[in-house]
Amino acid sequence: NKLLTCPNKNCEVSVRGDLPLSTNASLVSIANAAGVTVPCRSKNCDWRVRHADLARHEKNCFLIRKGIMNPTASSFSDDDKKGDESTTETLTPDELATESIRDALNCSLCNHVAPAPIMQCRNGHVVCYHCLGRLRKFDDPICPRCSIALDPSDESNGTVVRNLQLEELATSAKIIVPCRHEGCEVQLALSDLAAHLEVCEHQPIKCVHCTVKGIKDVALTSWDAMCDHYREEHLPTFPPTSLDKMVIDANRIESLQTMTFGFLTWNHCVDPATGDAVDVFPGVLYHKPMDAFYFSVRVMGPLNPNASYRLKVEPGGVERINGGPEACITASMPPTSYRVGYLDDATLATAARMIRKGPCLVLSGPTVMHMLKVSADGGENDCGGSLCFSVALGGE
Repeated sequence: NKLLTCPNKNCEVSVRGDLPLSTNASLVSIANAAGVTVPCRSKNCDWRVRHADLARHEKNCFLIRKGIMNPTASSFSDDDKKGDESTTETLTPDELATESIRDALNCSLCNHVAPAPIMQCRNGHVVCYHCLGRLRKFDDPICPRCSIALDPSDESNGTVVRNLQLEELATSAKIIVPCRHEGCEVQLALSDLAAHLEVCEHQPIKCVHCTVKGIKDVALTSWDAMCDHYREEHLPTFPPTSLDKMVIDANRIESLQTMTFGFLTWNHCVDPATGDAVDVFPGVLYHKPMDAFYFSVRVMGPLNPNASYRLKVEPGGVERINGGPEACITASMPPTSYRVGYLDDATLATAARMIRKGPCLVLSGPTVMHMLKVSADGGENDCGGSLCFSVALGGE
């Protein structure tokens, strides 16, 4: 862990000598492909040469200045001094540079544009964050281009580093990139790509239930395929529950408060009017740091921007308590999607996090405990009782 001092004048920065160096292959390939010319770093030389030729020129320039090489023996000509001015007949220099940047954004593994944050191996080969997530599941992952060690969990030691220069270059050049999902025709700025991928309706749909069962991630290509898969593989394993009769007893509430994620969902709901199964997943999430319960509705299918669901939470059996008025809390809101984020693992933790980000009916812990007490027989000091959670389709 020996510290080395920066050799540049007026710089007092010291760094660990055992950290691996990294290169930016993306920027080098952009400069070379676009025919960028750069000046010689010698103060006594006024040449500009192609970026690809800079190292060779500076070596010769040093030898000439030291008198070791005759200038006439240099392999560079006057044309080299001006740089390579030839470009393709169909592309301007700006267009050529834009294409070079766009090509440099492609992941070395999946060959799709890498959304920000753009990660790379120590040799500068870009690997998108989605592919890094898949590499975490393998032992001793390596870069697909150069086979160097590629440990996504070891970013602190430089095996995987972020390419901020390429991100800034793509942003400043206003590079427009396509969505990677088949069938999606959206083209947008690189800075907006990650957010779009998370909600794109053309992305593969991961089955959360398969992951919970310990089955390898199952991804379907359409909502119709997802619904067919769920009805065949998972729906028969859950008892049917009417959307107007979802009951949470005090023991289940207590269990939610002790669970890691505190997530309860109803996976086989039926329409109370027809008795038919619906692709609707009501659920409640308990978030311990906030001591709050989040009631929400997820749907398996495309989200309708005009859809509205009426959620109601009330003490169970409240009608029988001294003939008192019905005590309930209601709210109308749009549903959230069954889909989990493109870069996320299909787990209950991910689904719970997305529920908190979406529209919810939020009740504080004390409010829920009060409802349980109201529901229970035996007065205010009895902690038994239950909650009744109901969902009306179409905001009825």
